[in-house]
Amino acid sequence: MSKMIEEVVEQLRPEASYVTLQDGRRTCLMVFDMQESAQVPPLLDPLSHTGPKTP
Repeated sequence: MSKMIEEVVEQLRPEASYVTLQDGRRTCLMVFDMQESAQVPPLLDPLSHTGPKTP
């Protein structure tokens, strides 16, 4: 998981990132400059395969 996050951070180059708890689960929030919405799927696709728990 940490390797995957490193790769996403390298691609996004966030201005800020925060690691916190939300509903008792570890959460990472990143602030980055997105030029257009078409950037989202290829950048965040690796994270969608991590099997996050949903309520």
